[in-house]
Order: sequence, then C-alpha cells, then structure tokens
Amino acid sequence: MTLRLFSIFLTITSLFLSSDTFAADVIKKTAKGEINWSQGTVSATGYGVATGKMPEAKKRLMARRAAQIDAYRNLAELVNGVKVTSDTFVRDMVVDNDKVKTSVNALIKGAAITSDEYENGMAIITVTMSLDGRFIQSITPALPKETPVPSASTQIINKTLDLLSDIELGEMLSALSPISSAQAEEQGAELAITSAEQLKVAKKLLKLLNDQPKETVLQQLQQTVSSFEDTTNFTGILIDARAISEFELATIPRLRSPDGKIIYPEEQNLVSGKISQRPVSYDLHIDDAVQNQRIAVKPIIIEAQGVYRSRYSDLVIDEDSAALLTSQAALLSALEKGAVMIVIGK
Repeated sequence: MTLRLFSIFLTITSLFLSSDTFAADVIKKTAKGEINWSQGTVSATGYGVATGKMPEAKKRLMARRAAQIDAYRNLAELVNGVKVTSDTFVRDMVVDNDKVKTSVNALIKGAAITSDEYENGMAIITVTMSLDGRFIQSITPALPKETPVPSASTQIINKTLDLLSDIELGEMLSALSPISSAQAEEQGAELAITSAEQLKVAKKLLKLLNDQPKETVLQQLQQTVSSFEDTTNFTGILIDARAISEFELATIPRLRSPDGKIIYPEEQNLVSGKISQRPVSYDLHIDDAVQNQRIAVKPIIIEAQGVYRSRYSDLVIDEDSAALLTSQAALLSALEKGAVMIVIGK
C-alpha cells in the first residue's frame, strides 16, 4: 500500500513539475533589472537609504521614496534599451516620434510596484512594466514600413501536381534528382530531393504511380492537399530557432520567406489591435512551448533556416512553410491572433 501511494505521489509530482509553472523563462538580466522575454515584462530594482537623525518612520518613508525614484529611473533605462525589431530599439523610436515618447513615458510611470522591502535602513523596490497590449500599440506608429508577402498556395505540392500532369513516369524519375539544392539549381532540375523526408514522399509518389493510373494519383493528391489546407485545425505556430545562434531577441521579430518578404507580423494587424499581445513569445524548450496556452494544443512546428542577411531578429523559413502560413485557414487565423512562439537555444 505504501509503495502504491509513493508511486502515485511520484506521478503527480512529475506532472506538476512538467507544467508551465516550472518552465524556464527566457530572461535577460542586467545590473539594474531584467527583461523576461517569455512573460513579456521589464522589471527594474531601485535602492534607497535615509541618513541623518530622524524618527524611524520618517527614515523609512524617505528611503522608500529614494528607492522608488531609482527604480523608475532604472526602468526607463531598461525599456529604452529594449530591442523592437532587427534594426530598431525603443530609444530610437522615442527620439524620432514625440507621440511614441509620450506614450512610452506614460507606461513607465504607470508601472506597478511588484516588490517593496525595507531592512537595516535600506529600501528595495522593484517595478514591472508589460511589453504587451498598450506597449505594442504605442510603438507601432514608429515601425519601419515594409510590404508583407501576398497570399500563396502550397508551392511544392503545386509544382508536383504540375509535373505529374505534364510528364510521364520515366521523365519524373529523372526529374526527382537526389542532389543538393545548389546542384539542382545549376543543373536545372525541377524537383530536387534534399532531405530524408522529401525522399520518403518521392518514393511514396512513385509507388502510387506504379500501382495506379496517373489520373487517379493526381485526384488523390489534390484531395489530400485540399483537405489539409481547408480542415487541419492548427492552433498556433512554433518556430524552432534553437540552431540559429545569430538570432537576437526582439519584441517584434519577423518571419520572412527566403526572398525576404515579410510573412509575419503584418503591420495592419498590429495597428488595428488584432494582435493585442506581443506578436511572439519565447521559450527554451520545445516540450514546454507546445504546452503553452498561447499556441496549444496543436501547433505546427517550423524549423527556422537562419536569419535574414544582417537583420538578426528576422528569421527565414523555407518556401513551403511560408506558402502554407499564407494560405491555410487555421494558420492565417492563428497569425491574426498572435499565436506564435519561438524556441531559442540556451
């Protein structure tokens, strides 16, 4: 009986410890506070002491006032150093735009006191400001203008369907060339197998073509593609950027197609308030991110290919994923809601 109870205890404990409560947040610490990129908050700590002969109550009050002034001053410094996009910091925006400056300063002054301590004559106060909602709305007018990618269908499937319609089986065997992307481009191959997953799909297609008439295979493929694009209920997008060491954290990182077109976030959704939170949140672990309520319970996982040129907060995804994000109904809805997370390396 005791062993059984102990087993139940271990099971409950493991479930509890695996919850979001104990998930490690992505935090950047400084001498004056920290930026929690997972929670979307900036916290700053201030210190204050009162010297001279005075009643203890007055000394405590003056020390607390000094700590509060120090905390808000430190918060302003931290907020101004927050990276917004690859090439923009908050400090740039408040210098160039008076409206943004007024709004951001108001948010800093309105930051909540989240810790208030007094010990041995020293007051220690921590203030915290959110980078969600009002902050996003405040800085949006000063964002650089860029054109997002237009909607598109799933390109690789369309290319496959086109080839199947136009070529015979023997020609397809030669078109499916197991070489690198660079070699394929040089040699003019219409389809190149560059991964084990693509090889698996190609073999399955060839088997279908050998077993069934081409017209039947085409019809099955088209039905499968349509069903996937129309009915797959993805609840969010998870970008796996753990292998991208150059990536730099930002409030509004961008997802781009290989040719540099912005896929997410669209400026109109930021301005209109459709994305009422930060466009993305961050995590250090895939398993934790998948369970995060922002994207749970069925996110699509897309592997980032790298950063876009020298824009270290802009992640590039492959053409197929870019096309899917701009065509699949559930994913378009997820993007509009800001149901996006990025997992980074430690």
